[in-house]
Amino acid sequence: MTTVLAAGLVAAALAQSPPAIVLVTLDGARIEEMFGGFDAEIVKAGLKPNQRLEDQPLHQRFWAATATPAPTDATGHSILRS
Repeated sequence: MTTVLAAGLVAAALAQSPPAIVLVTLDGARIEEMFGGFDAEIVKAGLKPNQRLEDQPLHQRFWAATATPAPTDATGHSILRS
């Protein structure tokens, strides 16, 4: 039932003009991370005394001094990064 409802919402969003954005999140995702970026304080809270934030894979992959725009394809649509 949930899959059918989600498919219907996506189809409805795609049929609209101008194009709509469909945001699908998993339980536990915070709006701050979705739109504000990486929160170093959350990662720091889980570090052991001998660990550095800068050495953590999460920090290396997602932290940036400033926000950078998402890459786009030739039509101007965002390209998802993995």
